Amino acid sequence: MDWKDLKATLIIIYGQKENVSERWLEDVAKKNLVLFVNDDFHMTHDVVNGQPFYLNGNPLYKNYAFIKSEKLNAWILNQRKKDFEQFLQGQSESLKISRLVFFRNRKEVKPIKTANVVGYIDNNDSTQNSCKKYMVLSGHFDHLGKKGNSIYYGADDNGSGCSAIVAMAKYLGELAKNNALNKRIIVAFMTGEEMGLIGSHYFTATDFFKKNKFECNVNIDMIGRFDKNHQESKNPYIYVIGADRISKDLDSVISKTNVRYNHLDLDYRLNALDDPERLYERSDHFNFAKNGIPSVFFFSGLHEDYHKTSDTFDKLNYQLFHQRTKFLFTVVSELAIRKSPLR
Repeated sequence: MDWKDLKATLIIIYGQKENVSERWLEDVAKKNLVLFVNDDFHMTHDVVNGQPFYLNGNPLYKNYAFIKSEKLNAWILNQRKKDFEQFLQGQSESLKISRLVFFRNRKEVKPIKTANVVGYIDNNDSTQNSCKKYMVLSGHFDHLGKKGNSIYYGADDNGSGCSAIVAMAKYLGELAKNNALNKRIIVAFMTGEEMGLIGSHYFTATDFFKKNKFECNVNIDMIGRFDKNHQESKNPYIYVIGADRISKDLDSVISKTNVRYNHLDLDYRLNALDDPERLYERSDHFNFAKNGIPSVFFFSGLHEDYHKTSDTFDKLNYQLFHQRTKFLFTVVSELAIRKSPLR
């Protein structure tokens, strides 16, 4: 059967969406609603985090859906799981749906005004800054807010990243006083990251962004904890995501600076093209990368308090946070004083 000739209006896919190719979605989801269900509810990050699925670099909202109710998700699977498994194993040619489930989505739209918080750092004598290029130091300052009586504090996500940026900005200002910068540094606290990278998308769509030369983006999102991959060793580490995707020089600056000053374990496993969590697409650096700007996402990993009310300040590892902030400052300052372009 040719999927392009499919006349159905609803396609149910059992399993992770990563098992479905983007080319297939591009062909089929244009005229069919694709519904994903999964028996490992918490592993489907699009459900848990509310992140859009990106198709050819653009968020796809309308043509597919995920079961957002854990109970409903389980009900569908319990009803049809055996049929799904037989179909996937090739034991049946088609799925017969004995029940129809109708979803009525009543959406009440309430416009909310929000804004990025942006500043810049320039040399004291701006005539000394001859290259007129910009770099962006970014981190999102939004979180999940309050739901009923529950407060989502977001100490790690992303209070940790914002705190590091504030601390670094102070010392980057000292470099500017001495006219040491070779780039203007945009310090950007992005809004709406949790709702789909909205703030950074807005920033990269502005005339200011389009009319000026941007050399790179350093994005910091969650740097205050250990994750399960490093819990036993307790060695200081940080994940490096995306540094080599566009520019080899950016990755080289990071690794050489680390050897010279910091000696953290630089972990690249989440930078893999087949990373099931697709973390490269899930923070604000991605909107810069989509515009061809060398970008890196620094991260300390997911943990049991991620997107829960228990992500509180007392869970942060402040010694590790301090080590990472020192490392990040050396990387950002090296990039800021660098004269040659990143290639």
